[in-house]
Amino acid sequence: MSQTAPTAISALPEAPSTNDPANFDSEGDAFVASLATLRTETNAISTVNYNNAVDCYNNAVAAAASQVAAAASEAAAAASSGATIWVSGTTYAIGNVRFSPINFLSYRRTTNGAGTTDPSLDSTNWAIIGTSAYITFAAASSNYIFYGGL
Repeated sequence: MSQTAPTAISALPEAPSTNDPANFDSEGDAFVASLATLRTETNAISTVNYNNAVDCYNNAVAAAASQVAAAASEAAAAASSGATIWVSGTTYAIGNVRFSPINFLSYRRTTNGAGTTDPSLDSTNWAIIGTSAYITFAAASSNYIFYGGL
């Protein structure tokens, strides 16, 4: 996403002074009239700054999500490298990794034993590998705090 540079605020005219009574009225009128332009330009800069902050936040969210997803993929690849297909009725020890013939995702055995239910359908005895990554952002006053993990 792109950021937009804010435009400069116009200089205010010379403020009226009681030391210059001959020009006080004209300087006062010009100064007061310039306040409407000042308000418009200040609001425009505020909008640009807000939009830039939103872009920055969205980029940070996308970058963090990408980083977490990459870490999850790395963990899944490392954990499931060499995994063989799950076979119904075979006895598996806690920690054994097999991939499901239904969805081809890898699962780690959480209990000792055998079964006839595919790991993708048996969360009691099998835990999916590499999909526990999460990311959330919470607003804390004007700061954003990253919470995440694998």
